[in-house]
Parts: sequence; structure tokens; C-alpha cells
Amino acid sequence: MNHAAAALALTEGQRLALEIIAKSTTAPHRDVVRARALLLAADGVANTQIAKQAGVPAVTVRTWRERFATVGLAKFGQVREGAGPQSRRSARRR
Repeated sequence: MNHAAAALALTEGQRLALEIIAKSTTAPHRDVVRARALLLAADGVANTQIAKQAGVPAVTVRTWRERFATVGLAKFGQVREGAGPQSRRSARRR
């Protein structure tokens, strides 16, 4: 049985920073989407609903929540090593 996740705990400073990023027209799109998703999580919205609104899999929302809960805003804009598209360049290049 699926249980709704608890609302993500944010400090006032974290909420303000996420709101600024979420409304930004110059921040990278992935950061804007993530900030909006985290704000929804803080408001107690279910991960599946957040995923639908953000256009990402629910597992991605859970990952964002877990990472934010452990490191906060410290590594917010960083993409983890190994994440993202892999190079299609051949290793046999001459």
C-alpha cells in the first residue's frame, strides 16, 4: 500500500530561495522545475501529483526530496556525477 510522504520541512530562508528560483526566468530550466517540485512537496502534495505537474517520474521527485533533506540548498544546482545523458562518442577515435 502506498502512503503519502510527509511534507518536506523547509526553513523560511530555504522556502524564500526556492521561490526565487521557481520564478526565475534566467535560472536553468531543470533548477526551476526542481524548485517548484520541492515547494509542492513542502506544501504536502503527493509525489505522484508533483511528478505529473513537473513532467518527471515519481522516482525523480523522491530523489529530489531525499537529496534536499540531506544537503539542503548546498548542492542544489549541481548534477550528480554519472547522472544525465552519456556521451555517444566512440572510444576508438583515431
